Amino acid sequence: MAQLSIHSNRINEVHELNLKTYPFLFFNGVKSAKIEYNLENQSIVDYEADNKKIEIRYKLDKPKIDHFKIIYDLSIDETIQNEYLDKRFEALERSISALLWNGIFLEVIFNNKSVYKSK
Repeated sequence: MAQLSIHSNRINEVHELNLKTYPFLFFNGVKSAKIEYNLENQSIVDYEADNKKIEIRYKLDKPKIDHFKIIYDLSIDETIQNEYLDKRFEALERSISALLWNGIFLEVIFNNKSVYKSK
């Protein structure tokens, strides 16, 4: 499903809902969350068609994801504790990888201050 989303240059509603919900799951005191993402893929989905058998085989190669990014701009209530932020960022990154693809650049901003950038 992730491959199809990436190769079709659009994420489906389930992926989008998950991406928008993640900040509220992984961080305490989130007042609002803005998300910016670029998951556009430049590759073309190739296929082979066999008209005699009415069969189509799609060839989905690994997409080029160097430019993929997800940026969360969160308004956080600073009076509420967010312990173990490194573990929370790691869990968020793993969730995005499981949902879409490994290696997507992630940045998290708390109250207009960048607090995490993936490597």
